[in-house]
Amino acid sequence: MTPASKLEPGVQRELFRLGYKNILASGVGGFAAAALLGLTLWGMRPSNGLLIWIVCAFCTNSFAWFLHFAFRKHSLLLAHGDSSRVSLRAVARWRYLHTIFVVASACVWAGICALLSISDPRVNTLILVSVLGILAFAASSHGVHNILSFQLSALISIPILLIFLRNAFTQSVLPIGILFVMFGVVCTLIARNANRTMIEAVRLRLSNERLAEQRSQEAHRADQANRDKSSFLAAAAHDMRQPVHALLMLQGLLRQTKASQQQQEILDQMQAATSTIGQLFDSVMELSRLESGTARARMEPVDIEAFLTDRVSQYTSVAAQKGLRIRVHKSASTRGAWVNADLVLLMRIVDNLIGNALRYTEVGGLLISLRKHSARKLYLEVWDTGIGIPLRDLERVFDPYVQLGNEVRNREKGLGLGLSIVKNSAQLMGVPVEVKSRPGRGSRFRLLLGRVAAQPSNPACASLEGSSLEELSLIDRKVLVIEDDPMVTNALLAVLALWGAEVRHATSYDELRLEAWNPHLILCDQRLPGRFDGLDTLDRLKASYPTAALILQTGEMAPEIPIMAQAKGYILLIKPVTIEVLGESIKRALALSA
Repeated sequence: MTPASKLEPGVQRELFRLGYKNILASGVGGFAAAALLGLTLWGMRPSNGLLIWIVCAFCTNSFAWFLHFAFRKHSLLLAHGDSSRVSLRAVARWRYLHTIFVVASACVWAGICALLSISDPRVNTLILVSVLGILAFAASSHGVHNILSFQLSALISIPILLIFLRNAFTQSVLPIGILFVMFGVVCTLIARNANRTMIEAVRLRLSNERLAEQRSQEAHRADQANRDKSSFLAAAAHDMRQPVHALLMLQGLLRQTKASQQQQEILDQMQAATSTIGQLFDSVMELSRLESGTARARMEPVDIEAFLTDRVSQYTSVAAQKGLRIRVHKSASTRGAWVNADLVLLMRIVDNLIGNALRYTEVGGLLISLRKHSARKLYLEVWDTGIGIPLRDLERVFDPYVQLGNEVRNREKGLGLGLSIVKNSAQLMGVPVEVKSRPGRGSRFRLLLGRVAAQPSNPACASLEGSSLEELSLIDRKVLVIEDDPMVTNALLAVLALWGAEVRHATSYDELRLEAWNPHLILCDQRLPGRFDGLDTLDRLKASYPTAALILQTGEMAPEIPIMAQAKGYILLIKPVTIEVLGESIKRALALSA
């Protein structure tokens, strides 16, 4: 058997903690047992000898109280998990003092056999049963965590007991003595097995705690890695969108100049390529964010009619270029309906469904339908007359990078991430997505949305239909641009100057020096150097210039930014955007501030 001092430090400390928990019960039990036995034997045995035994028993059990208070601080440290402050020397000192207590207690209880008398078998039986009970108790209470103390107490107490047996028995002393020895041996074996079992149980528990701690640390590292990844994606999204945004601005600027037909065609091709880069980059980053597990849905009431009108207006010109028509149909039961959804995720879903339908539809058009499912739910459906999906591929189309009918990987048809983003976004909101299709006839994608009570409309969600870029003029308009990227700044200032605006520029809120110059329009980037980001900056400028039109530009993917911008009534531009989208947003902002 491994000595206790050779056990692992953690096991030694845990055995000490278990022993400490039992010591008070041992002291109280010892006092009670000695008192009851003394009162029972009083008058039946010589009072002087019995009094001496009672005093010895009380002194021995008083030592248990000393152990309890002497090692209280160490036990409390272990109970609070601060094992590093409990030295092995203190544990060894406890074990030594505890062994003294157990051995002394055993000697005292064995010593009561001096009161055995052949003249009174009933008293003899009471004494022997009490001694055997105390021996069994010591095996279960002390031997489990300090086997050495029980072994020593058994080796010392049993010979003492055997010496006094002859006072009670004459002819049968030998067999009774053998029975007592056997009882002591059995108790010792039981105590040793219990001690081994306890040591293994402690080792297993400590091992499980170490594994749990390791897993907790690994989970923390994984969470940290996810946070680092999200931070990197946010920074990468912002930094990589900036040059694409500037390029689109400059291409739009060139298109406004007098260029030959060939140059215009080249510019169109450049814009298509640049837009494709931005769309593919957005799709990859968005899918990565959704699959990372860090995204969370923020459910809120959404005016579904205004929402669809706004989203469809973004694709009307694209559909017209392909000779397609987009219609929105709302049944009478859904008029004025509001739904419970995450506005940003719902935007991702609808944009990808419409964009996907436009890519794979050559003839006919798209129908976006709202119709009643039940009193508390409605269907949002996107129908197209495109190439359709074979039955065997209906589930597979939601997997990343799957593109049916695009074996040559035509980049104009994306990377095959749109429907995967739809599935992940819908799952975050807890919204089921269904697809039904007939090859050669078209497809229908359906969302089941929950209805909520109507809310006050947000004017920031309103759209301006039927307006054109040629109608935009910023002559006599003062425009403040807050942007820290030189490339984007130069492109943006050139576009605004082309539209006749009087422009001032700053890289942050701290750099602003407007004095008596009151802007009519403020375009502010979200990620800015200094104390305040874009939202903070617009909040402060709104207080100073309440009539100014406010536009927030951002290249970040954080979902809370669109929500906060909408709540504050700011027009939001997600970079990169074309000059046409910029112009439409400026007209919308000016109309809302009028």
